[in-house]
Amino acid sequence: ARRLLNLSSELERQMGRAAAEAPLRVGATVTVGICIIGGILKSVKLEPSYVCIGNTGMIERKLLQNQLDVALVEGNIQSNDLLCTPVIPNRFVLACSRAHRFANRAYIRLAELDGEPLIMREKESGSWKTMEKAFQDASVPMRVVWECNNIQATLNAVRVGFGVTILSEHLLHGDTDLVAVPVEGLQSELWISLVVHKDKFLRPNLRMFIE
Repeated sequence: ARRLLNLSSELERQMGRAAAEAPLRVGATVTVGICIIGGILKSVKLEPSYVCIGNTGMIERKLLQNQLDVALVEGNIQSNDLLCTPVIPNRFVLACSRAHRFANRAYIRLAELDGEPLIMREKESGSWKTMEKAFQDASVPMRVVWECNNIQATLNAVRVGFGVTILSEHLLHGDTDLVAVPVEGLQSELWISLVVHKDKFLRPNLRMFIE
């Protein structure tokens, strides 16, 4: 019995040491991956073994399957097994080309987008779901003419005048070809959330990232 208890204690010590030394696996939705995650990892001086950039649905699945330790997402998480903490303000705006009739407006109303050609992310993305709910609440139909799973393709289509898009203001920083226009009737102040499984063991590097 003493031998088994000693082996059990040694096993716990070894597992604790392995967990403490395990590299970090970080997930991020597309906006976070483009604009934010690199700076955060650099500031906390962590070198993750794996970074996954994808839409909210993909990131949620990987967290639930323990393929990721932590994530920053801009969409809504569905599972009650994941803990979400809002951490970064994320304002959505309309983006259009400088030649578009909305370009010189101080703001537009959501109702003015009735019939306007929209260039949107894929349906599993957090931004699609956010916009879909906003349009439904305002009883405004969405006329989606392009569906892109690539931000650069979306912005290029807007630049050449195929339509407008609604996305995070973070993605337009430094872009001189596009104009950001606030949308009245759209919840403008959303949040990027830190997401971790409720049963996740918070080893030192994970705790450092969260803090």
